Amino acid sequence: MLLQCADQGSPATVKVAWLAPRDLYYFFNASNSIGALLHAVKRVTSDNSRLPGYDFEIRWKDSDCNSRSGVGSIFEFFAEGYDPDVIVGPVCSPAMAPVAELAASMNRPVVGWISSDPTLGNKTVYSTLVRLLWPITYIGNSTSQRGNSISGEGIVILMENVGWKRVSLISTVGGDYGELGRGIRASIRARKAEGFRISRWFQDIGVGPSPQAIRDIYAKVKTEARSKT
Repeated sequence: MLLQCADQGSPATVKVAWLAPRDLYYFFNASNSIGALLHAVKRVTSDNSRLPGYDFEIRWKDSDCNSRSGVGSIFEFFAEGYDPDVIVGPVCSPAMAPVAELAASMNRPVVGWISSDPTLGNKTVYSTLVRLLWPITYIGNSTSQRGNSISGEGIVILMENVGWKRVSLISTVGGDYGELGRGIRASIRARKAEGFRISRWFQDIGVGPSPQAIRDIYAKVKTEARSKT
């Protein structure tokens, strides 16, 4: 959409709403991402690019990592009289979802560089969202019938091969673990009609849990997820 405006007349100013968390989430925040953003602006405004001579006005808001902060930051821009041409971010999928849905209703492009939840691939809902990182389900060592390498479907293939219908999901707090957990959950839920399900998702397990905490979790897993076949 930005490329289209470059062909419609003289150079202008592109207003960018940049949504990134102040705190670190999934190894990213505003302070360690600003260099890449400025490098991108330099590239697209160079003489041999599609936007030569354009100016970029970039304003930042702390979108944190939740839906309330994400959509709230957009409304703060509007309240201040700033009407962006394009939205960059947020980082986290929970914050991205309402922002991308609002942007779609306004026909404003949204660029996401981390938000990798598979549900954001729904172009009926998020029609103006462009993601630079593939969905988390498209990471792994298994290959689907479509030729894609996907971890979520790979888990389901494993369950089929060993005769499992029920599993427990355990993910560690921090990094991309929550995103990966959501990706696996989405793939298993897609096969719910065939009897595949997650009995419980143990989320946000601390790094380096005590031996007793590990024993407690596995005791629950044995009770709730063990195959009956």
